[in-house]
Amino acid sequence: TGQDPAGVIRALGADRLTCLHIQDLDGVGDLHTLPGLSTIPYDPILRALGEINYLGDITLECHNFLNGFEEEFLPTAIRFMAQRADYLADKVEEYRVR
Repeated sequence: TGQDPAGVIRALGADRLTCLHIQDLDGVGDLHTLPGLSTIPYDPILRALGEINYLGDITLECHNFLNGFEEEFLPTAIRFMAQRADYLADKVEEYRVR
């Protein structure tokens, strides 16, 4: 949309922002891949979420990340997705204003 995501998060605040579906993209299309694998700088977004004391869910919209992996490798790829989600949540917690 041409808007700064961190600025939008701060403008909305935690009382209006209650659920997030996040992915990474390339500025052209919705890649639906794991955050951190394309062009979105996530650290400012995570910092803004911590600053507004965001307590809602963060859902990964990254099903395309799994494309191309062999079926027997999918459990490993899914575990990595979960580890990435934990990392993102930990960063929000780190940036939380106390």
